[in-house]
Amino acid sequence: MRVLWLAGWYPHSQNPLGGNFVKRHFRALQQMISENKGYQINGIAESDIANALAHNEISNTHCELELYHFAPYYKGDNIPKLLEEKTANPNTQNKSAVERIIPVLQFRGAFRALNVFYYYIKVIGVLISVLQRDWDIVHVHAADKIGFVAAVIKPYFRFQLWLTEHWAIFGQEVPDAYEKRGWWFRFSYQFMWKRVDWAASISGQLYESMCSILGRSVERVNLENVLDDAFLDAIEKQLGFHPQKTPGFRFLHVSNGEDRKNVPFLIEAFVRFKSVNTEAELILIGSTTHTQYAHINGVTALGGLPPRELAAYYQNCDALLLVSDAENAPCVILEALCFGLPVIVTQVGSIAQMCGVHNSIQIPPFQTHDEKAEKIHQALLEYSLKNQTFDSMQIQQRALEKYHPNVVAHVLLRAYENQ
Repeated sequence: MRVLWLAGWYPHSQNPLGGNFVKRHFRALQQMISENKGYQINGIAESDIANALAHNEISNTHCELELYHFAPYYKGDNIPKLLEEKTANPNTQNKSAVERIIPVLQFRGAFRALNVFYYYIKVIGVLISVLQRDWDIVHVHAADKIGFVAAVIKPYFRFQLWLTEHWAIFGQEVPDAYEKRGWWFRFSYQFMWKRVDWAASISGQLYESMCSILGRSVERVNLENVLDDAFLDAIEKQLGFHPQKTPGFRFLHVSNGEDRKNVPFLIEAFVRFKSVNTEAELILIGSTTHTQYAHINGVTALGGLPPRELAAYYQNCDALLLVSDAENAPCVILEALCFGLPVIVTQVGSIAQMCGVHNSIQIPPFQTHDEKAEKIHQALLEYSLKNQTFDSMQIQQRALEKYHPNVVAHVLLRAYENQ
C-alpha cells in the first residue's frame, strides 16, 4: 500500500507552527509504520482499548508514506534546501515514511497576482512526476489550492482521493466564511469535492457542513485530532499522580488571540469572578497580543510556548477556558483533557462531542456580543460550585484512549487498509 500526503498547510522555517495539527497526524502514522512498535499505549495498558490494540499488530502490512508540502517563500527569505527526513523499519526495509517540504517562490507588490498561477505551475510539474510511481491513496490535508491540483490530476492516474480539512469556514459565522469567499475559491473547492472518494474528518460538524454546502455526500472516516508526542513524556510521568493545586482557582487559556477567541470578554468575566474569589488566577498563553492584559490583577500573559514548557501549565492549572465563536476540534481541548483538566467551553463545532458532559462546563453559542461576558462569568461560577466533582484521572484516561498517537494512527491505517 502506497500513500501520498499533500499538505496545504504544514510547519516550515517561515511558519514553524502553521498546520501543526497535520504534522501531528503525520508523525503518529510515521512512527507506526516505520518503527512497527505495535499498539501498546504506555501508562494505560489496563484499559480495554490498549489491550485490544496490543494484540492487533500490523507486522504484515506493507505501507509506504510520503508527504509533500509546497511552502510559500518570498524573495530574500532564507529558503532552505529540500527537507527530507526518512526513517525505515530496521527489520523491514520496504516500510518508510518521508517528509518533503518544497519551497515555492511568491511575489510581492505589482507581481503578487502571479502567486496563485506560479503555485499551480510549480505544484503540477512536481506532482505529475511523483504520481508516476503509482500511489494507492492520495490524502490531502488542508485543501486550499493543493486539493484542487490533486482533483485536476486525478483522472490521469489511478488513486483514491482522500481529504482531511481543518478550516472553520464551513457552516460557522466567521469573517472569512466560505460563502463570503471569491468565485474562484468556491469553484475550486466544489470541483475538488466532486472527486473526493473519502473524507477523513476531524469534526462531525465540519463534515456535515461541507456535504451540505458543497452539494454532495462523501463517505466518511472518523479521524480524531491527535496529541502531540512532545506532551507524552510529561503525561506518562504524571499518570496516576496529580500534583496538589494552589489555593483558589487557576484557569488556563491557550489561543492565538484572534477576535473569535473572545479574550476581552473572558478577561471581563474573570475580573468579576476574582472580585469574589480573590485567589483566582488566569494564565494566557499563545499570543503576544495577550500581553496587553498583563497589568490586570491575577492575570499572567505569555506568548507562545513549546509543548514541553506548556505541559507544566496544563499540569498545574485547574481548568482550561476556550470560549470561542467558532472552532472545529481544537487541539488545546484534547491536550487539556489528556492532562486531566476539565474544560469550560462554548458549544461550537465539535467541541461538545470532544468534551462530554462529565468533563466540561458548556456554554451555548453566543447570540450577541453583549451577553458574552455575562455567560462566561456564569460558567466560571458554575465551575466553582462543581470543581470537586470532576475526576481528573478519569478525564485523562478517557482522553488518552481517544487521542493518543497510537490510537489515531491505528484508526487511519486500518481505514487505508480496508479500502
